[in-house]
Amino acid sequence: MIQARKLGHVVLKVRDAGKSRDFYVKTLGLKVAHEDLTRGAVFLSFGTEHHDLAVFQMASGETPAEVASPRRAFATSLAATASNPLTIASWGAVFAAASTAGIAESTDSAVAFVGGVGLGSMAWVTILAVGVSAARARVGSRLLKTLDAAAGSAIVAFGGLLAWRTLRESS
Repeated sequence: MIQARKLGHVVLKVRDAGKSRDFYVKTLGLKVAHEDLTRGAVFLSFGTEHHDLAVFQMASGETPAEVASPRRAFATSLAATASNPLTIASWGAVFAAASTAGIAESTDSAVAFVGGVGLGSMAWVTILAVGVSAARARVGSRLLKTLDAAAGSAIVAFGGLLAWRTLRESS
């Protein structure tokens, strides 16, 4: 073990706050002053200050608690989806199109339409959440990052294709 006695105040963003805590406790002999792994935060100290080192799990991924079970993964993805401004805008576009097409001419048809869109969205989010939770348990983080990058690239490419088609048709 390295016999460090003091650090300047250091804050690190890490991929896994729990693993980082274990590393710094074993390697430098730091003591845990406070931790909240559900939020991905650990404060470590040599004992003279409240904390000499703080590690925060990067916000680019979910905390382990958020995807610990299919139910938690579903709740996390549903909340993220429902609060996403693009999701809200897409729902607005769906309802505007339905209104223009005359799908929601009566109260009953409007309720059926909203219910159908809601159930379809919930089914899709459930399938995605369960699939990601199951995949996470079976594949490594490198493959998940590759799949994330491929999915993001596909979305950008699809958006580019739609923009190109729109510009070509309008001229």
